[in-house]
Amino acid sequence: MKTKSESGQAVIAFVLLGAIVFVVVYLGLLANRSNIEQGAETIGDAVGDAIDNAATKDNIDWQIANGTVVSAWVNNQRIYPNKHAQDTHDAEAILATNCYNDHGAFFIQANKDDDWYFHCLEEDNKTVRTTIWKRIGNQFHLETAYTKGDGGWSWTQIKTFFESKWGATKATFPSDGVLYIDNVPAPYVP
Repeated sequence: MKTKSESGQAVIAFVLLGAIVFVVVYLGLLANRSNIEQGAETIGDAVGDAIDNAATKDNIDWQIANGTVVSAWVNNQRIYPNKHAQDTHDAEAILATNCYNDHGAFFIQANKDDDWYFHCLEEDNKTVRTTIWKRIGNQFHLETAYTKGDGGWSWTQIKTFFESKWGATKATFPSDGVLYIDNVPAPYVP
């Protein structure tokens, strides 16, 4: 019988030890509850910020404000100022067409009258230059090229101007579009 009671005492000691470990772990978790909640909150904030940032990276206004514009549309034609742009805007016309040739259009707008606006962003991530085109079928004829507000307007002001004054909305250049300057196709480059 001594063996049975000694083995029973071992079981009781083992159960008591298990209970003590359980109580210590439970009390430890309770003591760290605020740290666990704080950690979960931090993780939640990080995930939320990542989602917000991913959504705003497609927002061109956010990209310009943060100096992160990384994509632009450029076709394989190079443009130069037409006669009207040279006569009216002089050096600004050259700067606008050079900007397009060097950087492409970071944002394109069009309206219901088939006026198209190609906006180019200079290296300073601030100065926006614009070329204006008239669409006729798949032909886009350069009407003028200049810098709105002589470089002093923000992207938001420029975009709002074209939206409110001309009814322009975001547009995508068609894959079969051809740029024309003074009724001659702009030169292609390989």
